[in-house]
Amino acid sequence: MKTAATIGITFIICLSLVLLCAEQDIAGNGTQTGNPVIVGMLYLPDGKTPACGATVSLRPKGSLAIGLVKRMADTVTVVSDADGTFRIDTIDTGTYVLESSDGNGNMALNDQVIVGNTDTTLVLPPDTLEPAGAIRGRIILSEGGDPGKVYVLVFGINRFSTVNEDGGFTIGLLAEGIYDLRVIAGLANYGMRDTMGVGVGSGDTTTLAPIAPPFIGNPTVKNLRLDYDTLRQIVSLSWSPLDTSRVIGVNIYRKEVERDSVFLKINQMVVTDSFYLDSTSMQYRTYVYRIAVINKDSTEGIRSAELPVRMSSILTIDTTFDQCIYGREEKRKILNTMTANDSGMFYVIDSSRNFIRILDTDFNERGLVGDSLLQTIGSVTITSGGNRVYISELDETTGYMQSIFMYDRNGRIERIIPIDNIHFSGNPELRIRASAVFTVDERERIFLTSSQQDSIYVCDTSGLILNEIGGFPASTEYGEKCFISSITASRSSDLFIYVYPISIMTFNPEGILQHTLAIEDLKIRYIDMISSTVSTMSVHAVLGLFIDPQAKRIYLTANTGDLCIFTMNGELIVKHSLIGYTPSEIFVSGGSIYVNSPQTCNVIKLSGILP
Repeated sequence: MKTAATIGITFIICLSLVLLCAEQDIAGNGTQTGNPVIVGMLYLPDGKTPACGATVSLRPKGSLAIGLVKRMADTVTVVSDADGTFRIDTIDTGTYVLESSDGNGNMALNDQVIVGNTDTTLVLPPDTLEPAGAIRGRIILSEGGDPGKVYVLVFGINRFSTVNEDGGFTIGLLAEGIYDLRVIAGLANYGMRDTMGVGVGSGDTTTLAPIAPPFIGNPTVKNLRLDYDTLRQIVSLSWSPLDTSRVIGVNIYRKEVERDSVFLKINQMVVTDSFYLDSTSMQYRTYVYRIAVINKDSTEGIRSAELPVRMSSILTIDTTFDQCIYGREEKRKILNTMTANDSGMFYVIDSSRNFIRILDTDFNERGLVGDSLLQTIGSVTITSGGNRVYISELDETTGYMQSIFMYDRNGRIERIIPIDNIHFSGNPELRIRASAVFTVDERERIFLTSSQQDSIYVCDTSGLILNEIGGFPASTEYGEKCFISSITASRSSDLFIYVYPISIMTFNPEGILQHTLAIEDLKIRYIDMISSTVSTMSVHAVLGLFIDPQAKRIYLTANTGDLCIFTMNGELIVKHSLIGYTPSEIFVSGGSIYVNSPQTCNVIKLSGILP
């Protein structure tokens, strides 16, 4: 039983044949003075025995047969006599194809029978019936149509083939000769495809290269794929390159399953590449993506099938702490006033700025460090081995550093270094002024920031200045003041300096500049990663920045609410969205990440195995 589609295509083909026959009628008519006659002779495969009872069919060279009826109006069929001869009369002038068969698989073909005028008898040379051959091929439908609705027809003879599910077809019982084929798809979005000059040998099968009927409907994306990078929180959509002669590009649509009822377009500009990166989705939510091709007339085609993804992260919120309990100072910037040793103990400046609270990784208080001599604490640092705690004391009037207090790991004071005693070798009268920003490396070298925060003095614990590192930029290209915001030393005494707001500079232990990473480059790479849905202007602030000198990683919080981890070369490793929090300061210790959320007066502890 034929499907409606088959019946429809049969009707179309038959209608085409009727029109063709109307233009090229094989039968003669009474208006002519006479009709041409064709005579010929056939032999069996031995070349000697006359082919008695062979079927001889004559059709116009440009005609097509569908084979769904026993006989077409444009076909003349006769049977050869006992002596192998045959005669066809009552035909019109034209070019014909003559096909002969003995019914046992032996055939002959004459594809160029030319009848030039009326009242003539065309005598064909004798022909020998030989074993038939075949044509085998495969149909490819570029947009995923049903190959079962495709037909392959042969010009000039009553032969056709349907196509199986995998696109394969075979046309058998073909005499040796040259054939022209036409592929017709019973699908509205595909055109015809002709394959000309196909040679078939006696008893052989000719295999064709794949045939692809032209797609004339609205294109769709092919080989669509979704990948999810849990580290960088990126959804990657990719597809096969588009035919730019027919389409402009694609639009990307996304729906959040838990919240949205419709798909929303998320690309601001037409996507012309064969991939799209989306990093604007939120963790622990489910999204569905679809893609629509944009045609040359700017109309959209049919959207693709839905691609779902569940967002997750390698980082999880371990604990949140109420930071206000330490000194009861509301929305205090606690992370900017703390440091940690290798065992994960935190040293936090109390809000009174007279002593240091020691906290464990769960923010439980474990002790105090301080002295009655301490008046106003500026900052605190610890050698990476955790053997000493260094605390800077500030002058309350000027805000400059006036002393550095050295304590052992048990909180006992070892030495007080007055800034007035710090001097240059050979010139003890030349004194310096230092800001609160400082650090100490494994060699017990102290790195002090000048009062203008534009240079660094390297001195020993006796107060002798060993080196001076300068050349830091004073302002940005827009006139904004630059200053040294933080100094961090690694175990190997490499120095990492954050010059706010423009760069992170790396120096070797001798104070020679090794590398400069522009903060703007981090922002640009972050913006490129999160796609065009976020403009450059919207990511205008780095709210928190922490440098891990041992792992050589940069931890950054942006005003978009994301935590990003970069290599020292600026390559993004991990992105994590802090839903419900506004992250500012950031600190890393003991394998955990601590982020301050001043709006909620919380410190968030995140854990996870980083690559």
